[in-house]
Amino acid sequence: MNNFTFRVRVEVAPRTGIAADESRLSLLKIAAGQEIVLEAPSDQQISSSNHLVLRAGGWSAEEEALAAGQRYSDALALALVRNRIGAEFAPRQEGSERIYPSEWSIIIHPSNVEMLELTNSASCKRLASADAFLESFRTLADLPIELTIRERIAIELFSTSFFEQASDTRLLILVMAIEAMLDPLPRSDEAISLVDSFIQLTYASRVSKSEGDSMVGTLRWLKKESISGAGRRLSYERLGGRKYMDMSASKFFTHCYDLRSRLVHGNEKMPNQVEAGSAAAHLELFVSDLITSQYLPITD
Repeated sequence: MNNFTFRVRVEVAPRTGIAADESRLSLLKIAAGQEIVLEAPSDQQISSSNHLVLRAGGWSAEEEALAAGQRYSDALALALVRNRIGAEFAPRQEGSERIYPSEWSIIIHPSNVEMLELTNSASCKRLASADAFLESFRTLADLPIELTIRERIAIELFSTSFFEQASDTRLLILVMAIEAMLDPLPRSDEAISLVDSFIQLTYASRVSKSEGDSMVGTLRWLKKESISGAGRRLSYERLGGRKYMDMSASKFFTHCYDLRSRLVHGNEKMPNQVEAGSAAAHLELFVSDLITSQYLPITD
């Protein structure tokens, strides 16, 4: 009988990592002979390598290995976010046996087939506690996680921010991660009725069809709450009275969204590097809490 293994390649951002001196970290033992591990190349430590592999074997069917790979990849993604470790789930390698379409590019192969990994390394500047990371992963691994497409995009954007050096770029990407999670609610019936009247007036006016269609498209957005309003609501719902930069979660979101608008729209009062850098540093924790609070309790 064939035995199958799943592998997920993870590229860790150069300025983050896990404080583990070994090259192999046992994440979870799930059955006799089955163990979920996170590995660096054999000649490197997990703390210093930026190329890791999530791996486990022992499944009798390819479909079982794929399902397990997806489950534990989701747990790993959220554990990395909770511990503010930037990482990208790498695409397939050239020459790999087989890959199945999935959110995290999971490679399934017979367990007796050796897979070669890259061995480049990078010095990590911020190392998360290995114990805290393991606790997060093991808690998440026991949960029935079903990440939405919004959450997956937010996780990818959050992780991407760690690969950027400029503070204003990191700020923009982190705000985009929040926007990816937003689902604006409809406004009141009275507000929607008012917007409909503006739409009718626009169609009845003498503006050109192309200009009218463009204006109507903008007006239809007004039927739902604004991005800033949706962001404040989500911040309050998930983070309540937690403080960031001595501001409530909803006020801190407004502060960061204002900085984002000043950067994007070329406001005369462009935020300087100190202002953007300070906000980005706190926003990193804020987005981590916002994404993972659905699955893990937030502790100080």
